[in-house]
Amino acid sequence: MRVIEGKRKKLLKPGRENYHAALERLSARINQGEEISCVHEKMIFLFVKYLSAYTDFNGMEYRNLQDLLSDYFAVTDSMGFLTPQQFMRLFPVEKTYDGSRWQMKDYFACMESVNRYDPDKPIGTDKIQEFLMDYWNPDIIRFEVCKLMCASAVRRSTGGKGIMEEFAEEQGIPTYTLYKNENIIINNSTGEVSKVQKPRKRRPKWLKVVGKGQ
Repeated sequence: MRVIEGKRKKLLKPGRENYHAALERLSARINQGEEISCVHEKMIFLFVKYLSAYTDFNGMEYRNLQDLLSDYFAVTDSMGFLTPQQFMRLFPVEKTYDGSRWQMKDYFACMESVNRYDPDKPIGTDKIQEFLMDYWNPDIIRFEVCKLMCASAVRRSTGGKGIMEEFAEEQGIPTYTLYKNENIIINNSTGEVSKVQKPRKRRPKWLKVVGKGQ
């Protein structure tokens, strides 16, 4: 008997196009008469996945950025109609427990925040943003980061500063702009230009040079 070694099948991770197609199919079901309440949770889940797949807002026009930001806010408001129980079923709390050690969110901190809400009542559109800020789930974190990046891009497209840039400036924290083609980085406060250098490859501590004759 001979064992034949096969090739491992590649796992394809769904992208923005896949979630967009799923949303179109869901919209078609609604247009055919299906109650939106029956697909409300599924629509929120797909929209979070779809909107979290955006990675670059710099090349987008102002009108497109405004429309996209409106989508982020609309999905956020829709989450407010979910109860905490429904929300946790869609986006389970990440099972990490060492947050106190690193001074960051973890399962315990998230559940402490969630338990302040009535589990059987909608979170509310007036409270959902605070709920999301305290929540601990990779999809929700990506969604919130993308929403912040989109809002910053809207401000920059009208000549303003990004939200984090403005915050850093108020706190006296220097910010930098990286120019990949020129391989330089510029301090936005002082205008100082520095050349980007690749980090040296460090020799492992256990690796020692052995001389001849040893």
